[in-house]
Amino acid sequence: ADMAKRLGIETPLRVTRALPLGPSEVTVMDMATGYSAFANGGYRARPHAVLNVRTSSGEVLYDNLSEAQKPERVLDEKTVLGMVEMLNNVIVAGTGRRAQLPGINAAGKTGTTQAYRDAWFVGFTGNYSTAIWFGNDNFTSTRRLTGGRLPAETWQKYMQAAHLYAEIK
Repeated sequence: ADMAKRLGIETPLRVTRALPLGPSEVTVMDMATGYSAFANGGYRARPHAVLNVRTSSGEVLYDNLSEAQKPERVLDEKTVLGMVEMLNNVIVAGTGRRAQLPGINAAGKTGTTQAYRDAWFVGFTGNYSTAIWFGNDNFTSTRRLTGGRLPAETWQKYMQAAHLYAEIK
């Protein structure tokens, strides 16, 4: 629970022996934020939706980068390298193969909850960290949806579009 908090998980977690198996629900933003520490070389990311706000004449009213805090290291390099290698293997040879991005190194993890109620894929490249979630708001089961299917495929399509004009890191 302490590690999750350091990585950026803000949703309160139920501390039980089953915690590593994921019995606590967290937000999609928490998942993307937590995994971004692996993409950032062990530094915690601060999620943001707006980079800057400008007037029609180009005057900067708000600049997120000028407000940025000094990066906080939350994982050592050896841990990061091990996690990135493991999560890359999920996409290269595991349940997340549908998330592969031709020409772009990526890493991620599929997830499916009990009774197929939720399915998700969370992953990252050198540029972006993104989480995709599918489920029913009324807590009913999906039709046997798993994270390696539609969530991984959706992540792959989204990330392809996000990287169209990006300098690949």
